Amino acid sequence: MSPTRLLLLPPLADSPALCLVLDDAGGIVSREVVDGAVPTSGPRRECVLAVPAGDVSLHRLRLRANSPAQAAAAAARLVEDRLAVPATSLHVAVSDANQDDERWVAAVAPSRMAAWLERASRQGFQATAVVPDCLLLAAPEPGGWRVLQTDAVWRVRGESLAFSAEADLARALLDGHAAAPASLHLATEADLGRGAVCAPLAIDLLQQDFSRHPATPTGWAAWRSVALLAALALALPPLGFAAQTLRHELALRSVHAQAASQLQATAALPDATGAPFARADAALAAARAGDAFAISTGALFESLVQLPGAGVAGLDFGEDSVLAVTLDHDQPDDLPKLTAALAERGVLASLDTTQPAAGRRRSPLLLGVAPWPRCRRGLLC
Repeated sequence: MSPTRLLLLPPLADSPALCLVLDDAGGIVSREVVDGAVPTSGPRRECVLAVPAGDVSLHRLRLRANSPAQAAAAAARLVEDRLAVPATSLHVAVSDANQDDERWVAAVAPSRMAAWLERASRQGFQATAVVPDCLLLAAPEPGGWRVLQTDAVWRVRGESLAFSAEADLARALLDGHAAAPASLHLATEADLGRGAVCAPLAIDLLQQDFSRHPATPTGWAAWRSVALLAALALALPPLGFAAQTLRHELALRSVHAQAASQLQATAALPDATGAPFARADAALAAARAGDAFAISTGALFESLVQLPGAGVAGLDFGEDSVLAVTLDHDQPDDLPKLTAALAERGVLASLDTTQPAAGRRRSPLLLGVAPWPRCRRGLLC
């Protein structure tokens, strides 16, 4: 197994970098001061790139999300509120969540990320991961701090705070967090080395627009692959849909014939031409039209008694006998309570997307008398 290289970039762009060659346990095999560019030809040496955390805004946030993309989107919104900077002007990366859904969130200017990667490449390195230098330190014990002190910068990691800063500023920040001397555990370069080989890293900034992509073919090979994929994309869905449609059509014909026969034999339908199902549907719609509004609104206002502070901001009764309601409320569990109460009164509810409104929640609902009437506005019946 090839050794791991840790390239430590200094806070000042014109200062030399330090490359540590590490063994499998993170022990330092050799040290190399890296200054100046190397020829552009030839392979680049892979490395873990440690960047100055003083240029990165680090946060410890609790984010519950079903995917990394959802976590990144939520983190960008929260960081935007904290920094008063548009999320679109920041590169935001998130770590994996711990058992309490807590994650490290890093925000940095995209130009700074690009400059770090360009410098590493110019000096003959290819970054396989990019980590704020202070997060290479191991997580401290509860209430403790791990500190790597050098003449140029202090790298500090606590339970929910991590930063790199000049010595005087670092002392002031630690004093502001009531960090007693007994809670400060001094670290060494070897601690950074162990952090670089641990799995997983505390956070990797190579996400979103800076994520690593495998090499892709070029020229005719690339066009041939694209053409093949396009042909498959066009051909496979229709074939799959056709097979499924045929199977369901055969089954549906059998069920439909049996149901129509029974309906014709037992139901008292209006004298009219047409299939039994169409005539039954017309009869059902006529019976419901006269009282759907009264049933829906009565059930709605009876159910709202269970939601203190909730109010109706708008009502719209459509020709399809569906009542559209705009509800203002405060608690996220108001809607399950309301739909359960409506169901007890024979009214089914379908919810659209809840939006914030003047410090409250605004939720659009569609109400229909059970059995559910015809679909409206693309919602499921």
